[in-house]
Amino acid sequence: MGSYTNGVHEQEMSILGACCWNYRFSNIQIVRGRTEAKGSDSTATIGTKAKVYAAEASDKNDLQEKILLATVDDYIELVRAHINAGSMHHFTCRQLLLLGAMFNYSDATNRKSASAFLQELVHKPPENEIDNEGNVFVIGDGLSFGRDNDWAQAVARLARKVHAALGEFEEVVLAIIEELAQPCRERIADYVQWMHCLSLIGLLLRNVKSMRLLQGKAIEIDELLQSLLLARVTNLFHNHISPLTCMFEPFYNS
Repeated sequence: MGSYTNGVHEQEMSILGACCWNYRFSNIQIVRGRTEAKGSDSTATIGTKAKVYAAEASDKNDLQEKILLATVDDYIELVRAHINAGSMHHFTCRQLLLLGAMFNYSDATNRKSASAFLQELVHKPPENEIDNEGNVFVIGDGLSFGRDNDWAQAVARLARKVHAALGEFEEVVLAIIEELAQPCRERIADYVQWMHCLSLIGLLLRNVKSMRLLQGKAIEIDELLQSLLLARVTNLFHNHISPLTCMFEPFYNS
């Protein structure tokens, strides 16, 4: 892993390092959860054993705190540095996003910082290139937010951890969609803007817990379907109709 000097990241993390870091944190959390559960189960009957399990859980918690970056702000700067380093660090960035779900966001300051960073992530337009003839090509699968489904799920997982209250994740994402949809409504959006808006709708629909949580929010379900999704499917995705059906599954299953 790279080092920090006065909060500034000096060296990008390797892919192997990111994977090992993620694996180590995950195992620490699993073991800590098991020891906490054992301690809770034993409290009523075997006081000494409960104390042992509680001590184990405390040790695992201390270890995780030592390994994790000191603050959420440090974590955000680490992820941002890798994002700014370019597409070669895309995989490492995704591993770091997954690690973000292991932080505690119950503190209002941490939650505010993480929420602002998520806004930054979600507002970032799709990576694209322009060929010699002026044609714009979006990098990635052309459907998933952030170029591929793994990235979209990493963002969604972090967003759900930060905005954990019932309906909060849906409210936050719909507010951003409502903002991004404005040029689409006015029919002045370009290809990349449409792709950005539609991919974020896809992220929402794949991760929403219930269609009821979308009611009464910044943008209504009917407008998502009629004005944004169906309005552009034929024009933008005439060769990708089948993959798009995954976006509509929640409407049929709710």
